[in-house]
Amino acid sequence: MKSIRRSMFVLLIMVGLVLLLILPSLVEAGGGPILFGDPDSADTQGLLGLVRNGYQPLQVVALGAPAADEPAVPLLRDRGLVDEQAAAYVCRDFACLAPETEPSILQTRLAGE
Repeated sequence: MKSIRRSMFVLLIMVGLVLLLILPSLVEAGGGPILFGDPDSADTQGLLGLVRNGYQPLQVVALGAPAADEPAVPLLRDRGLVDEQAAAYVCRDFACLAPETEPSILQTRLAGE
């Protein structure tokens, strides 16, 4: 019984390590949106709520906040607010669509339509 538990533990660790290796590319490959905005603002929270809605296994959501410094995460570089509003960048096949600020349009984009 101990060897089965140990084997399951090792398997879970290995799966976790594999996921850590592939997660950075999942967002730009289509694993989830990139959001840019003040985390406490209503517009950012609205987009975030829409993105978090439902079951989406392996979805990665990157959230960047406006700051004077360049983001440390390369995925957030060259992204920003649109007309002083939070923006969502939906990425698929290593290409991102134009930023979106409207939740209804973002929902359509996330559905892949």
